[in-house]
Amino acid sequence: MLLCNIVSLIQKPIMNKRHRYISFVKLFPNIITLSSLCFGVLAVYHSTMMHWDRACFFIIAAAIFDTLDGRFARMLNAHSNFGANLDSLCDFANYTIFPAMIVYNWSLWSDGIFGWSAVMVSSVCGAIRLARFNVKDSITQHPVKKRFFCGVPSPAAGILIILPLIIQVGFGRMFNGISIQYPPCYLYEVYTCIVSFLMVGTFPTLSLKYLRIPKKYTGVTLVAIGFIIISFFIFKWKAVVFYSLLYIALIPIVLLRYYTLLKRYNNEPR
Repeated sequence: MLLCNIVSLIQKPIMNKRHRYISFVKLFPNIITLSSLCFGVLAVYHSTMMHWDRACFFIIAAAIFDTLDGRFARMLNAHSNFGANLDSLCDFANYTIFPAMIVYNWSLWSDGIFGWSAVMVSSVCGAIRLARFNVKDSITQHPVKKRFFCGVPSPAAGILIILPLIIQVGFGRMFNGISIQYPPCYLYEVYTCIVSFLMVGTFPTLSLKYLRIPKKYTGVTLVAIGFIIISFFIFKWKAVVFYSLLYIALIPIVLLRYYTLLKRYNNEPR
């Protein structure tokens, strides 16, 4: 008994010393998360300088980095409660507050308190969505429901909120010298509120995480992915507009697919 106590006293300082250190590789996903937050701040900064193309670029860059941090966390086995909460806080800023502020600096400022109200609606809906996302329940374990997002995810919502601005940036240069009558700002306010409400919706939306591709379509899928990547370099903002509109068009198709799978699952014998 005495020998066991001596051994435990010797091992305890060694174990405590080990737990004081962490591998730098384990911090890499958190570094990516903080980088996405920096991109969001830069987007707001450029919107105050009326550099609209740069503001849109940094919001999209933040969304890309947001998809990478989770992938690296799984690859490096670097999951932690700290990283999950950090990612949630950065998502709240990057895709609910910052995009609405960019649109406010672009157009909504001319409508005074009503324009700022759209920013507040986006912030409130984003906070509700992320708070609900952080609460784990039995729904996430459902074999069908877990294959879809519940409502529009915040990165997609952030890009959709600035979509009118992206359309102007992408297509405005095609009409140089031609007077264009843009819609009144209250339509942008209504549009921002609609996208914000879609974040807190309970309807299923597309999730690539659980998307399964049949092996016979592997080659076609790789070609399609390559074409999508190349299209961003060739068509730039026009490609962003096209895929954003495609995402919106896919919502009813995904909804139909969801109810088909759910009905099939409920009819299976157990």
